[in-house]
This record gives sequence, C-alpha cells and structure tokens, in this order.
Amino acid sequence: MCQEGELPDRVALLKFIDSCGAARALSQGRGIHSLLSDHTEFATDVMINNSLISMYGKFQELEEAKLVFDAMRRRDIVSWNAMIAAYAQNGYNRQAVEIFDELERQGGVMPDRVTFISTLDACAGLDEEEGLARGRDVHSKINEFRLDVDGSLATTLVNMYGRCGSFAEAKAIFDKMKRRDLICWNSMLSIYVNCGLARSAIQLFQEMDQCGVLPANMTFVAALDACSSLEALKLGREIHSAAASCGMDSDLVTANAIINMYGKCGSIGEAFAMFTRMPEKNVISWSTMIAAFCQNELADEALLFFKLMQQEGMELDRITYVSVLDAYTSVGALELGKALHVRIVYAGLDTSIVVGNTLVNMYGKCGSPDDARDVFDSMVEKNVVSWNAMLAAYGQNGRSREALALFDSMDVKPDRITFISVLDACASAAAGDRGKQIHATVNSTALGLDAGIQNALVHMYGKCGNLAEARRIFDYMDSKSVVSWTSMMTSYAQNGLVKESLRLALQMKLEGMRPNDITFVTILYCCSHSGKFKDAVSHFVEMRQDFGITPREAHFGCLIDMLGRSGKLEEAEELIQAMPIPADAVLWTSLLCACVTHKDEDRAARAAEEAFQREPKCAAAYIMLSNLYAALKKWDEAAKVRKRMEQAGVRKQAGRSWIEIDKQVHEFVAGDSIHPDKSRIFKTLQRLMSEMRIKGYEPDRKVVIHSMEEEEKDEVLFYHSEKLAVAFGIASTPPRTPLCIVENLRVCSDCHSAIKFISGVEGRRITVRDSNRFHHFDRGECSCGDYW
Repeated sequence: MCQEGELPDRVALLKFIDSCGAARALSQGRGIHSLLSDHTEFATDVMINNSLISMYGKFQELEEAKLVFDAMRRRDIVSWNAMIAAYAQNGYNRQAVEIFDELERQGGVMPDRVTFISTLDACAGLDEEEGLARGRDVHSKINEFRLDVDGSLATTLVNMYGRCGSFAEAKAIFDKMKRRDLICWNSMLSIYVNCGLARSAIQLFQEMDQCGVLPANMTFVAALDACSSLEALKLGREIHSAAASCGMDSDLVTANAIINMYGKCGSIGEAFAMFTRMPEKNVISWSTMIAAFCQNELADEALLFFKLMQQEGMELDRITYVSVLDAYTSVGALELGKALHVRIVYAGLDTSIVVGNTLVNMYGKCGSPDDARDVFDSMVEKNVVSWNAMLAAYGQNGRSREALALFDSMDVKPDRITFISVLDACASAAAGDRGKQIHATVNSTALGLDAGIQNALVHMYGKCGNLAEARRIFDYMDSKSVVSWTSMMTSYAQNGLVKESLRLALQMKLEGMRPNDITFVTILYCCSHSGKFKDAVSHFVEMRQDFGITPREAHFGCLIDMLGRSGKLEEAEELIQAMPIPADAVLWTSLLCACVTHKDEDRAARAAEEAFQREPKCAAAYIMLSNLYAALKKWDEAAKVRKRMEQAGVRKQAGRSWIEIDKQVHEFVAGDSIHPDKSRIFKTLQRLMSEMRIKGYEPDRKVVIHSMEEEEKDEVLFYHSEKLAVAFGIASTPPRTPLCIVENLRVCSDCHSAIKFISGVEGRRITVRDSNRFHHFDRGECSCGDYW
C-alpha cells in the first residue's frame, strides 16, 4: 500500500513508525516520513510527528528530529519531551537543556515528570559546576509545580546531584524518600563510591540487606568497588560469596569487578583464579587482569598476559592500552612504551583523554618529560588529571621551574593533587616566596586542612629552610600520619638540627605512631651526621626486630657513610660485601668518597670499579677517582680516568646555582660570563676575595683536578657558580639581608670555606641548599660543622 503512495490508517502508521525505531530500520522510517508530505492530515498530526522525533532520536539523527520538531505548528508536552530526550540520550546535554528553556519561554504547555527527568539527566551530563547550577534551577521548578518528589523523579534528582558533585544534596533527597526502589539504592551506592566514601558505601550496602532489598549485579559491582578502595580483602571475599550465592558471580560485569577487587586488595592468586573460572571473558576481563598484575608489581606477568590476549584474538581497547602502559611504566620500559604509543595512534585511540593522561604519566616516569609535554600539548581535551600528570612529569625529572610555569598556565580548577605537586616543585626549587603564595591560595579553598597538602607544606617549608613555619603547620595538624612525622624529622635533619630530629623520633614512638622504613632512613642519617655509630646500630637492629622492616640500600648507606667518615674504610667495605641485598653504584660511590677523603688509593680504585660495573655512566665515580689521583699528584692516572670517562660518553654535570631576588630567579653556571650584571658581580667578588684573604682565607686548590699553575687554579675557583650567586645576592640587596642559594651539586670544599668567610665579612646569614643538605652560614661558621 505504501509503495502505491497510499498510507495506512493513523493507528497503523504510529505502530509502523515505532516498529522502525525498535527494529533499527532507518531507511523504512525515512521512506514513510517522505510520504507524509502529500497527506496533510498525517503531516500535521502531533502524535505522528512525536513518533518521528523519537524514531530519529533513537537513530542519533538529531538534525532530522529537530527539523520535524521545528516544522510542527502545534506541540504538546510529549513533543517537547521527545526532543529533550533525543538530545539527552545522545549526549547533547546542553541542547537538551536549551529545549527545556525554550519550553519555559514559550509557555502554554506545562512540563510533566518526564520533562523534568529527561532535563535532569541532561544536567547531570554537563560540566560539574554548570550541571549543578542548572540542576538546582530545574529542582526549583519542580518545587514550583508542587510535584511529588518521589519514585523515579527523586531517583533522578539523587543521580543528578551525585554526578554533579553535591553529595550532601543527593543524600538529603535520598533520606527523605518514602519509597526507594533498587535503582535508587544503586544510585546512592555509586555516589558514595564515586565521592570516595567507601566506608559509607559499605554501610549502605549492609542497610539494603537489612531492609530486605534484593541486590542486582550493579549493587555488587558498587560494593566490590568500595572494597577495592578500602583494600578490604576480607569484606570483599564476603561480598564475592554473597554474589556467588545469588548466581551473579558468573555475570561478566560482576566477575570483572571481583577480579579488580582482588587485584587492588593484593590477592593476585584469587584474582587469577576468578579469571580462569569465568565462562566468558571480554576485553575488560583481560585488561583488568593485566592491571591487577601491574598493581601488584608483577610487570612481567602483565606483559605476558598482554601477549596471550593478542594470541586469543582479542581486540584491544583503550583500557587494555592503559593497563599495558602502566606495566611498561612500572619497569621503566621507555622504548616499549614508545612502540605501544605508535600502535595507539594507528588504532585511533590517542584522542582519548584517559589514554593521553596515561601516556604523559608513562613518559614522565620513564625519564622523558619532553615526550610527555609533546603528548600533553597534542591533547584536544585536558582535565585536571592531565595537568597533574604533566606537573608530576616535570617534578620527577628535576624540572621544577617548568612545573611552576605550567601551574601558572592552568585553565582548569586545581585539586589536592595539583597543589601537592606544585608545592613539591617549590620545595625542589627552594622557591619559598612562591610556596607562600600557593599556601595562601590553598587556604582560600576547602583544602587548607587536607592532610596530604599539610604534609606537602611541611616538606616545602623544610626544604626552603623555613623550619619555624614547617613546625607551625606540623603542630597545627589535627591528625598526624607517619608521613607528617617523617617530613618534619627530615626537615630538621637536612637543616643540620639532628638533635631536634632524633628528639621528634622519640616523641613519635611515645605517642604510639609506628615508624616506617623512610623514618628509619632519617634516623640513621641523623646518627651518621652526628657521629653516633652505636646509636645507629641500635636503631638498625630495632628497625628489623621491633618493627619488622627489611633494610634497603638507603639504610645500609647511612651505616657505610658513617664508617667512611670515621675512617673505618675496611669495615665499610666488609659491610657492603656482607649485605643480604646486592649493593648498587650509590653504595660503592659512598665508599669511594670516603676513600678520597682519607686518600686510600687502592680501596678507592676497587670501589670505583665496582661502581662502574653497576653503572657504567656513573659520573661521580669518575670525577672522585680523578680528583684523588690529582690530589696525590698522579697526573697520568688522573688523565687515564678522564680519558676512560670520555670514551664511556660520560660528561660531568655542570655546576649550577640559583638565587631568588625580588621574586625573580637568577641562574649561574661555573665560569658564567653572560649575566647582564656580570661586571657588578665580578667587582663585588673581587672585593670579597681581598677582604677574605686578610681574614685568612686560602683557596682549596686540590678541588681543581687539572695540572696547572696555582694562579690558574685560583681563577677557576673564583668563577664557581656558588660564589657568583652569593656575589650577585650581596650586590643586589641591602646590607645584612639574608641570602638563600640553591645548588644542583654538592658544595665543594673551597666554596664551603669561602662562604663561611663571606658570612663573617659581610655579617650576613647565608643559606646554601646543595644536593645533599642545607648549610646555614653565619658569623664565619656553618651549621654542618664542616661535616658533609
């Protein structure tokens, strides 16, 4: 009949249009629509046009749906609802809300519950801040129309407020509901989980059971996610058992959630057992299992599973790539990560914001911040996680200044991770003034009392030498974690106040706080730098026997450093060889440093060879061995070491120093002759040298490893970056103004001696933070007691 240009009756026509939508028969639907133009009675029929709008909406043909809507001379509320739903269900949330606004402006048609439900769904899909504002407007309209806020309408409100970040408003509506169906319980459960309130989610799950509400698969999924967040293995097992008793553990989504829970709770065996029992697996199952291996530091197993997954013919998705990138990140496999990046681009998944964030993270942690920045800049869409990943990439690779510049250019609202990252950047750069500004910004938000940020502030102020402010924040904290105590102890230790650090360690134990392995590194460091070897051994034993902490290289390193400083080189070497774990290049370099100090040539050569075997490009070992030969005037041996260093492609890192004057950071390198104020700097330095020599300063020429005349050595020492930075600070600030210098290397003995004299001559307090610790120079003395 339709082929002859004739149409069935109205009822049959409505059924036919609806069946086209249900059967995904777009061409037939369009065909019947084209015939309507010749039949005015049907073309203007409101119900038929409403059906056409719904049909086109189901096919995501929104332009055609809107053309039908706009052509209608008369619309009822179903027309408006159909158009709002067509947009909302296809992710065009702003357009859906605009149709609702148009309905209000035109008047004449009253919105109903369906109108509000569709519009609230659209609000939930907007950006959090905008969605919340629009959602509240819609909620106020509901109240104006005195609609009963219960059932599906209440559930939609709960969902909207939850997705828009207003947990309090979501819970207020949920608590007032007289009747709650399973969908409402599941919505509230998911909101708890998404807001990080995992314990409350578990309590709600238990309340559901008490109210006799039968759980569905999504109920178990949310509860299992809460267990994952809490790493509550025992509870997770109980929920797994409950799901199994309902026969829902065979549901694919639930089974994947069970694997995820066991992986995040550290029970990789149970995760794998669940995976093998699954009758059906999809790409998410494989990806979740790969992620579980990564989370439990089993990168090799993760990569093996990736190969097996491909052999099974599984089509890789973004979750798979994210999991495998995490595996490469954990083992530092930069080249493999780059190869996978190419595959991601070919698969067309590089536009995914999650994949982009993971790539930035991978490149940053694998030591390639420039590649991370390339990915970051190419991302079409960025969220706060993107910015945080790039900030971390700079911070992890010692590029703190670039991290601070990136923070200044942020165009999204920072979160707690952002502030922690940027405060760490301030700490690394010793940018105390900048850190204070960020501290003030944090205090203007709701994050001022966040424990993680407070720990970062203690760390930042400590690294910037402002111990009074670090201690003030520490004392102000409502709840101190082991991280808080250790951060404050480390701040004292790095600033030379080892007694205060050890006193705080004792107070920590008396208050019942259990120290961790990093705490003991700080304690042993303090013992090392105060020469308390017996105390160090006692703490080392305590760490193992009383707290069950297995010593790492850093713990042994403190003991070796202490033995080396006291000249017990044989004992230090024996300790390295007797260690239950393989010694790395750092430990052998520590012994080498002590050998250089005590001029033990043979042991130094052995220690250097051990360091070279473990790290062929260990610049410090080459330099120290060459320095020893130079100090012993064995110029041929020194030249051999330098030649070997050159053949290995090892270059000595240039000494750099930074000083902040009037909120501007000035950088100096050894022999710097390009600074715009160089003439004023050199003039100031020459004056200081003359006054220092009168007071008894003599250059420490053994620092210069090359064979040259004494005057030439003095000239090399004159241009060290530390001295240039100090001279610039003196020339640029009023008399007696304290100065703070940051160095990228350990301060040399000559600069250490010179700055002691300068602090006495100028009557200034000069703080130098080198790669190892703080040196507070005042009245010709240093806080380290010449022991660094």
